[in-house]
Amino acid sequence: MRDMNHDVNDEPWTTSAMPPRQTRQSWQRTRVWLGTLAAVLIVALLGGALLSRTHGTPGQLNPGHNGGFAPTMNCPPAKVKVTLPAHSEFASLAFVAPNEGWAVGVTIDPTQLTPTKALILHYYHCAWTPISFEIPNAGLSSVSMGSATDGWAVGTTPSNAPLALHYANGAWKQVPPPGAGELHGLFSYASVHMLSADEGWIVVNLQKDTHGYGASGLLHLVNGRWSLVAAPFPIITSVLPVAPGEAWVVGSASNINTVPVLYHYHAGTWTPATLPAEVVVDTLRMVSPTNIWASGHIGPDSGWPTDQPPSPPAVLHYDGSQWRQVAIDASGHPQVVEAFDGSTSWAFTLQPVNGPTTRWFTATTQYQRDGAWRTVANPPVSLFHYIDTLTRVEPDTYWVVGYYEVTQPNSNGRGSMGYDVPVLLYFANGAWHQYGR
Repeated sequence: MRDMNHDVNDEPWTTSAMPPRQTRQSWQRTRVWLGTLAAVLIVALLGGALLSRTHGTPGQLNPGHNGGFAPTMNCPPAKVKVTLPAHSEFASLAFVAPNEGWAVGVTIDPTQLTPTKALILHYYHCAWTPISFEIPNAGLSSVSMGSATDGWAVGTTPSNAPLALHYANGAWKQVPPPGAGELHGLFSYASVHMLSADEGWIVVNLQKDTHGYGASGLLHLVNGRWSLVAAPFPIITSVLPVAPGEAWVVGSASNINTVPVLYHYHAGTWTPATLPAEVVVDTLRMVSPTNIWASGHIGPDSGWPTDQPPSPPAVLHYDGSQWRQVAIDASGHPQVVEAFDGSTSWAFTLQPVNGPTTRWFTATTQYQRDGAWRTVANPPVSLFHYIDTLTRVEPDTYWVVGYYEVTQPNSNGRGSMGYDVPVLLYFANGAWHQYGR
């Protein structure tokens, strides 16, 4: 979601080694921003949380700085400053270095829960600052940087048309929607994934057919030109670029049964990967093209987080030749997992909170580093719900979009409704820190 990732401490930050994270799709935590005409939906494909490793047993990290956590070298939490417009909603993060990154989303009218304008925040030298960019009543759902000086953001306009922004020459500018000349009918952008300034991918939501079934499109940027690429399956949920002309693509083989598939794209050729039975891939992170970690779940989607308990988690590792399922050895029974590499992981255990509908909230959080697990306190948000877009920027240091639930009276005066409010969370020096609310 909730996820294609490449992290600062995996490889140097170069323009050829920066696949972004992609949010988790099968557990679609849907952020709905109602437009001003019909019900315009910007779906921030919200990712889940967190993971396991291949060896070792649960335990405490070795003694050392702050209980074993590496000291934060970049921005101590007390020095981080956040300037936000009122009623900001975040959807996606992208970092180009430990001390520089971007966040996109929308500002909303809190009384109507409708968008007022698209939101772009720049993180630079410990400060999050909004960028002056007026796109009224629109929202941005995904951002990805091909380099520190080039990137893309996508979203939706009030008329439900696709919205694309390109960052170049130090500024974000609205550009003609990629793919408009090849795609027919209504379409919208789901997510963008850049490998470099010269190559990237956009997942497109296509217009539903007469039977009400949707489908996905895939746009590929090569040498400055976006073009449509035909995929061998109808539903695309995630893309991980790994090298020029090469990517891993996650999706479903059917609109009806949502049979999970994972394909390798290389030089125009699609090759299916063999997955363990019933394992659905939700997120991918690359250490190198021959060392990739996937987290997901087993069995059909359960409707989490608002219905039944989440399906059991699964973790896979690609060694350059095949995908293998690996053990999740965090203590207890975590329901959501995410792997960064073979020795760095997170695990969340959830608990239900009953109401008009059952909601699932984080009960315990575990962090595994260098072969051992420890429990860390949950972020300091009221009714911490789940986290999304978990991004590692240096060892033991993460930025994330977190969510907690609030309620407000219905406009008809009868009862109330609950909705998720996003906050910026920073994990540093062994603890979570909250900004923005």
